[in-house]
Amino acid sequence: MPTATRLAKRKIVTEPSGLLAPLPFPLTTWAGGRRRMPSQARSLRTRALIVESARELANTKGVGAVTMQMVAAKAKIAAGTAYQFFDDRDSIFFDMYESWATEWWANLISGTTQAWTHDTWMVALDRVIESGCRFHLKHSDMWEVLRYVESTKVGRDGMKLLFEANVDRTIQWAGPYLKSLGKSPSDIRQLCTSLVRTSRGHHMYWPMSPMSLKETIRLSQEAQRAIVETSLRSDKRFKAGDRVRATSA
Repeated sequence: MPTATRLAKRKIVTEPSGLLAPLPFPLTTWAGGRRRMPSQARSLRTRALIVESARELANTKGVGAVTMQMVAAKAKIAAGTAYQFFDDRDSIFFDMYESWATEWWANLISGTTQAWTHDTWMVALDRVIESGCRFHLKHSDMWEVLRYVESTKVGRDGMKLLFEANVDRTIQWAGPYLKSLGKSPSDIRQLCTSLVRTSRGHHMYWPMSPMSLKETIRLSQEAQRAIVETSLRSDKRFKAGDRVRATSA
C-alpha cells in the first residue's frame, strides 16, 4: 500500500496514504447533563459502579422506575455520594448514552477509512453494515437506555447530531466515487441520507438478538445495496455486469 510521511511530536511517522481522515466525535458540544469526572482511582471506581447499577436497574425495572435512591442502594453507597457525581438519574443515562455513542462512532470511523471505488463499494458497504449490526448486538444491554434518552429533548438533540455526522461520514466515504459518476452534491447527500436512514431502521427499532443478527444483516445489506444500485443504474457507466465485479472484489 502507498505510504506517506508526517511530522508527529518531532518524529517522522510513516503511514498508509489514501485513508480518509476521521471526522470529530459529534457529541463534543452536546449538553447531556452536568456530570463530574473525578481524578482519583477510588472515585472513578465509585462513579463506574453508579453507572453500572443504573444500567442494570434500567434493564430489570425499566428506566422510568429508576430513582437515584435505587441506584445508590444497588451500588451500596449513600444517596448523597451518588449526587456528588451526577445531578440526577437522567444525567447518569445521558452519560451512558455518550459513552455508547463514543464507541459507536469509533466503530463507524474505523470501518469507513477507504473511500468507495467502482470495484469495491458493495463489499465495503456490506462490511460496514455487518459491523454495525454486531456492534448493536454487543451493546444490546443499552437498548432501554437508548430508547429513553432519545425520547427526551436532550436526547433528540444528541440523536440528531449523531445522524447528521453519520450522513457526513457516508458522504466522505462514498461521495468521491458517486461524484465521478456525475452525481451532484445534492444527489449524493440524498443517497447517503437514505442509506443512513435505512441502516437506522434496521438497527434501532427493536433490540438486536443473536437469533435476529444474521437476518438483520442480510435485510439491511439488500436494502442498502438496492438504494445504491437504483441510483447507479441511471448512469450509463454502471453496467449490469458491474454488480458481479463488485461482489467478487
